[in-house]
Amino acid sequence: AARKAAEEEARKKREAEEAEAARLRQEEIARKAREEAERKRREAAVGECCHCKELIEDKDFLQNGDMLLHNKCLEPWQQANMEKCAHCGKAMTDEFVEMTPAGASAPLTMHPECVVPWKKEHGPKCGKCGEAIVEDKRMQLDGKDYHVTCAPGPS
Repeated sequence: AARKAAEEEARKKREAEEAEAARLRQEEIARKAREEAERKRREAAVGECCHCKELIEDKDFLQNGDMLLHNKCLEPWQQANMEKCAHCGKAMTDEFVEMTPAGASAPLTMHPECVVPWKKEHGPKCGKCGEAIVEDKRMQLDGKDYHVTCAPGPS
């Protein structure tokens, strides 16, 4: 009876080892299939997006020289890599204006449509009406800035 029990134990152990070996073979086959599918996917891909680093697998992308971008990655890439507007903080992608405010050590770059809002927020205020001076011309008298139309007349 002891011998029969030992044989039965050995048989169960062999079956368990065979089942484990079969499971490992199946895992290896599945791993190789995944690797082959990934290899084929990479071969079919256009390339890697320079912003998100994911493969570009469809026709929805932009290319500039060696640089590839998903269309959805263009704006985030611009925000991360291009000069920003001094007023709104968005990337400078088209036309821009450079201006050096009084006392500034370097010019500011901004979108044309941001110049007036920037001047309203940061520019000189009129000594008479208190409004921002957004025009390029202004009068200065006794250390105060004035709109040309607000400047005091000769005394």
